[in-house]
Amino acid sequence: LSLDPAGARADARVLIDAALPELDTEALGRAWRVVGLSHGHDSAPQEAVQALERARGIFARAGLARWEGVATCDLATLYGNQLGRTAVAIELFEQALQRAAQVGSAADEGRALALLGSLLGRIERFDDAERLLRRAVDLLADVGDATASRTALSNLGYLLLLRGRYADARSALERVLAED
Repeated sequence: LSLDPAGARADARVLIDAALPELDTEALGRAWRVVGLSHGHDSAPQEAVQALERARGIFARAGLARWEGVATCDLATLYGNQLGRTAVAIELFEQALQRAAQVGSAADEGRALALLGSLLGRIERFDDAERLLRRAVDLLADVGDATASRTALSNLGYLLLLRGRYADARSALERVLAED
């Protein structure tokens, strides 16, 4: 998806357009999610929002709470990173966290916390950002998501650098390097 957004989008559209009757609801929602994420990678945020909202609606109507939370987290990331709508992003992250708690997904909770923590760091809510990033690192390490854990740890290291806590930042960043 990140290497060839247009190709991923084209493949997902084939599934949606040509094979729609054969797709189960989860597959249909996931295909729309790929369309949305691919638009986000191509810096087309409005198209991304439309596709991700469609995916989220499909998941919600089908009672697929975990996938609804994942799509909500995707939307929050898009609103926070590409559209600059921080208040909307925070509200969506809170909804994604509620879904993760509802379905008991520590992995989804960790990813949402990491993304929300990074957003809060950008708006200089440093204490909240640090708390969320630390929690995300722990959750993601516990569930074995090494890639997401390293990303959260890198973001924590950067945040600590911004706060002038150089020894703590170095420690966090050395952990990232040791895990590679």
